[in-house]
Amino acid sequence: MSTCGHCGEALDPRWKFCIVCGSPVTPTQTETIPSVIRLDDVLADDEPDDLPPKKKADVAVVVGVVVATGGVALIIAVAIAVFSQR
Repeated sequence: MSTCGHCGEALDPRWKFCIVCGSPVTPTQTETIPSVIRLDDVLADDEPDDLPPKKKADVAVVVGVVVATGGVALIIAVAIAVFSQR
């Protein structure tokens, strides 16, 4: 627990101002938050190096897109056939 630099009163670490004299509390070096956090620094420690390279497109996704496109084309063809007979 730190003390106020102005009046010497004990301070709670969550306080931004001294409750006795009202002076602002300056954070210690360990309490400061870095102004910039680099994503590379965070991810570098979390990801193992032995992972296989990621594929650009999964086979199941490609098959699903092709089947869905074919289904939409079939619906359009049936709609054209039904409405052109009238």
